[in-house]
Amino acid sequence: ITDANMNTRIRQNYHEECEALINKQINMEFYASYVYLSMVNQNLLDLQKTCELKEDAHLSDYIPGEFLDEQVEGIKMIGDLITKMKRTGDGLGLHIMDRELES
Repeated sequence: ITDANMNTRIRQNYHEECEALINKQINMEFYASYVYLSMVNQNLLDLQKTCELKEDAHLSDYIPGEFLDEQVEGIKMIGDLITKMKRTGDGLGLHIMDRELES
């Protein structure tokens, strides 16, 4: 159902080139989000390590509970979505994924 340029035959009357650019933009936004979350997470890990080295027990306890758990969950969610999108493939698979994300 796809050709070499990842254009699908199932479309909403978009020109093939426009659809390819939309797909490229979506992929770039997913990648940027993943990179951003990874950078924030690394900074929090560094902060956590410094708190432990400086024996700041209160902040050392606060960081994981308030920030790290949330970051790990966000990174896992994005990773799961990327994996799921790769497995479903273009066309109907991405359409079903889109429907799931809307709900």
